[in-house]
Amino acid sequence: MKQESPPAWVRLGLLLGRKADYAAAHEAFAKAESLYNTSGNLAGVTEVNVHRAAVLMLQGQVQEAQLTLEKALKLANTTGFESQRIRILMRHGVLSRLNEDSVEAERYASEALALANENRMEQYTVDGLMDLGNVYLQKRDLPNAEKHYSSALRIARSLNSRIHEARAVASIASVRSLQSRLDDARAGAEKALAFYRSAGYQREMVSVLTLLAQIRTLAGDFTGALAAFEEQLKLTEPSNARAVASMHLRIGIALLNLERFSESLNHLDAALSAPDSATRAYAALNRAEVLVATGDISGARQILANEKDLEEPTQMVVKRAAAVKAMASFQEGRYQDAVRQSAAAARRLGDSDTVLASRIRALEALAVAHAGDTAAAQRLCDKISSAPGDLRTSAITALRCAEVQLLAGKLETARSLAARAGNLFAQFGQPEAQWRACTLEASALGSSDSAARNAECDNIRNTIPTRWGKQLWDRYLTRPDVTARLARVARTKPQQARLSNKEDRR
Repeated sequence: MKQESPPAWVRLGLLLGRKADYAAAHEAFAKAESLYNTSGNLAGVTEVNVHRAAVLMLQGQVQEAQLTLEKALKLANTTGFESQRIRILMRHGVLSRLNEDSVEAERYASEALALANENRMEQYTVDGLMDLGNVYLQKRDLPNAEKHYSSALRIARSLNSRIHEARAVASIASVRSLQSRLDDARAGAEKALAFYRSAGYQREMVSVLTLLAQIRTLAGDFTGALAAFEEQLKLTEPSNARAVASMHLRIGIALLNLERFSESLNHLDAALSAPDSATRAYAALNRAEVLVATGDISGARQILANEKDLEEPTQMVVKRAAAVKAMASFQEGRYQDAVRQSAAAARRLGDSDTVLASRIRALEALAVAHAGDTAAAQRLCDKISSAPGDLRTSAITALRCAEVQLLAGKLETARSLAARAGNLFAQFGQPEAQWRACTLEASALGSSDSAARNAECDNIRNTIPTRWGKQLWDRYLTRPDVTARLARVARTKPQQARLSNKEDRR
């Protein structure tokens, strides 16, 4: 590299930053800044500080990034380069948004937009509108978010700027997903992705693939979500340990949703080596969830007992861990413990995760029913029916409340709920959950209908060992709740056979 080429040092710093070689990145920035200072190029010094702040943000050094941007803004105010001022204000806004300071984020984005309009810099106007839309999206002010994204889209099209158009389309898709307009959201995300692929914009591809995976997950398309995450992993820089571990976590969760537990554990184990506490904590939590699902309750409890491994800045993992503990207690037949733990877990989650809270309330209802108070359990299910949730939550709560109704002797309601849950689980590609729903539906039917349904249930059950592997399946069969279910099914089959014989004789 030529010593007199500060832009080359800046590019090197950015490349090293993306590879997480932060010390070398900052050395490159220092070299570039020194060369710019020697030549008296203050605009160049400003540019170095803008990029230095970006790498500091990657490092998670938010305060240092803010100070660096303040330094850059002061320099830009003296040089008079308005485009630099606009970009720095936008970076400030992004940083404030990441810090969840919506007031400052809106102030910076508005100032940048006003400056862009004043100088008739239409591409920066598009960026400013997008940034303001992002602020409103974070605040869940969806009408204002959509308004700004739509304005950005209109200007981008007038400028024939395909990259800005794709960004706006993807952002509107984010709004649509939060409005539960999932078909529109998917169409927008896929349109943006198609452009990014054709143009070779890898960073933008990674971003929109995340959105597309989220939309597909909300729609119950776990196979599609997995495909998006796997494509993301291929696009992720191998030397970026944090990003690679994050992708393994997402793939592990997608495989968990598909009940491909052995593969899920492999990816979650890879995520446990992440350099950041959040990825490690979520990997440990989901690993415990897999172990509970497959019958290794003691292994799950060992993970959940070590709260230090579950610590991360938001404390959400510790809150969610309480829900997994409640599930473990229920599966062991410790219904009073499950009632207490699930109620406490739902209270602890509060408004921070209303979807998971709904699932836990349904578990509480089922534990209450098994503990003997079916009337109280039914009242809980009535409350849950109007609670927010995605398709998977709807299926889980329907299945748990179907069992509540069965225990209460409300066979028709139980059958209807179990059938609805079973159809959703079949759509999701979750054969074990589908089998559970099927056996509940069969238990709520009578005579020959029940016998025929049980035969269908057996067909579903026979597909599971192949997907899970024999070891996990054999361990699953030792779960107390599973052995109880199998015993119940075995008891109903002779009764159904006798009823069927009587009907045949008639």
